[in-house]
Amino acid sequence: MDIYNQILDENELKYHKINDEIFKEVLTEFFEKVDSSYEIRSDMDYTDKFLVLLNEYIYHSNYIVPFYEILNKYHYNMKQEIKDAIFELGNLRKTSRNSKLIKKLLNSPVIQDISLKERKKYEIYSEKYGTFSFELASKYFRKNSELKDYISSTVLAQECHSHAYYMSKIFKDYYAITSLCRYYFKGNYYHSYTYDKDSNLIFDLCSNAVFIKDEFDDLFETNEILVVKNKDLEEQLSIADFNSIQPESRRKLLRLALLKQSLNLEPDKNLDKKVYTKTIHK
Repeated sequence: MDIYNQILDENELKYHKINDEIFKEVLTEFFEKVDSSYEIRSDMDYTDKFLVLLNEYIYHSNYIVPFYEILNKYHYNMKQEIKDAIFELGNLRKTSRNSKLIKKLLNSPVIQDISLKERKKYEIYSEKYGTFSFELASKYFRKNSELKDYISSTVLAQECHSHAYYMSKIFKDYYAITSLCRYYFKGNYYHSYTYDKDSNLIFDLCSNAVFIKDEFDDLFETNEILVVKNKDLEEQLSIADFNSIQPESRRKLLRLALLKQSLNLEPDKNLDKKVYTKTIHK
């Protein structure tokens, strides 16, 4: 196993498996002790089964309270409810379904209100965590035809590293950031996004969302491991000898973050070619 896959396994893949096992325990307990009538497709991992059960059944049933009692027993990260709500709202293609989606999301115990202002900016209020606001990236970049077309024609889910790398080609004065973010129950996952320092805005195309950085960091509980100015990114990839990776590879930005993590470098400290060459040949 190379150093990149080793770090990825230690910090994300391992925790994906652990969280999936916890979801299995949650679902097993729910079906055994509360309700066994709902059938879920067997060709999904337990994380996806949980999301299907929650969105298609629990939110429309009388089992919300007992279901969340089980989740809390396993120390469920309730902020994930807000992150998932933002993802659903941002990726909704048919605006005619907006009211129906909001009504469903308000069944979450930690979401008390969702409002849409001027048809582009959402505010989610949580008694427990406060207010989080975001603007649709598709609205924010409506005058940028290249990016607008990219957002409308691309499947945005689960391709955060690709999105941040794509935006690095367009916005040279912005920054690409990769962070460790808190998972559903235990551990972290890697997440990449774009930052405009002048406006203090985060662009997270996975959710088609634009955030104020402080609110984003609070919600995602970020631990930054890579912060690189977009105009320096290709040089950094060249030093790390990643240019052999295909340009469309979703691994490019992530591998650079993993490399910096393995070298224990500060997130915003660029690789120095001489120092890096000496390090890898020790």
